[in-house]
Parts: sequence; structure tokens; C-alpha cells
Amino acid sequence: MIAELITLIAAFPTGFLIAWFSRDELVDGRGWFWTLIATSFIIAVVFYILDKKYILLAAAFIAVVCGISLIKSYDKNWTA
Repeated sequence: MIAELITLIAAFPTGFLIAWFSRDELVDGRGWFWTLIATSFIIAVVFYILDKKYILLAAAFIAVVCGISLIKSYDKNWTA
């Protein structure tokens, strides 16, 4: 339980780091972020039902990282 929580908490700094390194590409990738978030959410729900927690965690990690990138793509101070 603790390892899963640490993994999901680690998604937040990872998302900010990836968003910072790819600041010039965030605006162009908004459509892909939405696609990745939706796909990851669907995969997470399916594998939650199937009780496969590691695939669920990977999908949740991807969704959080993409969510942060999507949020930061609308921040004018971040992308300028």
C-alpha cells in the first residue's frame, strides 16, 4: 500500500519535470494529452475491475503526468 502511494505521489514531480523540459511543445500536444488521459483512465478502470494493481498504477501514473502537462499547457508564464 505504501509503495503504491509513493508511486502516485512521484507522478506529480515527474509531471512538472517533463512539462518543464518540453515547455515549447505543450501547446501543440493538448489533443494528445486529452487522448492519453482518457485512454489511461479507461485502462485503469478495466484493470481495477480485473484486480491487476500494477497496470492500474502505471495507467494512473500516466494520467497524472499528462494531466499536469495539460494544465501547464494553459499557463502563459510557463509556455512563453
